[in-house]
Amino acid sequence: MLKEVFECKTYTKYYRPPSASDGTLVIHEASATAPLDGAWPDAYARMSASKETCLVKTHDVPEDEGRAVYVVRNGFAASHSYQCYLRDVNHKRFSLAEVILGKPKFGSWGYHLDAWQPFERPNTLLLSYEDLVQKPEEQIAKLSEFCGLRRQNEWKNEFDNLHNQNPSFFRKGKAGDSSGEFSAMERDLFLSLHGDWMQRLGYAPDGFDGNRGLSELRRVLRASSPAKRGNSVTKKSPLRRAIAGIFGTRAGVT
Repeated sequence: MLKEVFECKTYTKYYRPPSASDGTLVIHEASATAPLDGAWPDAYARMSASKETCLVKTHDVPEDEGRAVYVVRNGFAASHSYQCYLRDVNHKRFSLAEVILGKPKFGSWGYHLDAWQPFERPNTLLLSYEDLVQKPEEQIAKLSEFCGLRRQNEWKNEFDNLHNQNPSFFRKGKAGDSSGEFSAMERDLFLSLHGDWMQRLGYAPDGFDGNRGLSELRRVLRASSPAKRGNSVTKKSPLRRAIAGIFGTRAGVT
């Protein structure tokens, strides 16, 4: 959208040279992603001193109170999509429970929201993935005003074409919660850990009580304790292995 509508170049902290053989050339061309001019601290200092609007994609926690556009997605969908990305693009295997708990590099969905606090953080525009898909014109207007960018072109969603070129990266491009991909235990774990944010952002299931989160989380963590035996979380379950891996317990995992 930034490229097509505003003709903006976007930098990323995670740039790698694109290749047609692994599908990254399509990603690069779709987003107009450019490498940083040097190491991040030096590049950031130059960008901060520049009068030009510099857009940098990051999954990291904030480093200061600089202006930011924070894009949030339904936590079920974001977590499942991240698991698929790690498996299909990065070739790294994580169970869904491990993603929910935040074992991959950037932590969990709720942890990221805790770090950014997009409702309270100054100089922050909060957009949802769902609104970008379903109501793009409204989000384009918000981006234009917040970033001081002048619209150059009309928006045309080319996702289907991108999906045909790289289906591993451009998977579905639709709004939804993906909760059907979660087992009952995984759904309980996710809502126990992230239910407060799901409720605050309007993603929580009907009838969900966000106040139950901490007690449920304590129950799940207690079940992972090495001192706790014969509980409902079996020793070889993916959930038990995930919790053991996150919190450094052996928990009888084999």
